[in-house]
Amino acid sequence: MSSQGSGRFSAYFALLLLILAGGVYVWKEVELRSAVRKTEGQRAAVMEEARRVLVAQTADMLNLVALPVSWAVGAEAQAGNYENVNAYFRRLVKEKFVTRVVLVDPEGTIKASTDMKLLGESAYALLDPSVLEGRDVRAVDSGEGDLLVVAPVVKGDALVGTVILFYSRDAVEGRLDRAVENDEAVAP
Repeated sequence: MSSQGSGRFSAYFALLLLILAGGVYVWKEVELRSAVRKTEGQRAAVMEEARRVLVAQTADMLNLVALPVSWAVGAEAQAGNYENVNAYFRRLVKEKFVTRVVLVDPEGTIKASTDMKLLGESAYALLDPSVLEGRDVRAVDSGEGDLLVVAPVVKGDALVGTVILFYSRDAVEGRLDRAVENDEAVAP
């Protein structure tokens, strides 16, 4: 009987060890999945913040570029040399991520553009009217995948027009995704 009792005890003990090992395995598996979910959530938050910072840095850089652009365009526009402005815009749109550049006169008419179909059209059909308000150089989100860099062209106290540079926000954010995939640094 003692060998039978000992055999049963060994079987129960082995079964108990098996149940304990299975319990520890399940517990650790649940803990691991929880940690993975938490890490994925943290990664998503970091990526979103990185996108926000990259877009803000890009907007700041574009604001710096827009001021001399508005000065150069202003001199030509005031003289009525819109062909020179169009030539300048055609060169500017060749830059990476620049998708379109327009010059809007104070009445809201597009006087120069990289898209010739827009010449003479109302800018209000293309843009939200608030984009043309104000006299500060600024970048605004178009809501359609572009950063709009708005640079009023002012001569003295008179508004000559407004240069609007369309810069692909989606492309900027895509640079971040590609950099993360390739483990490389991203500069605006």
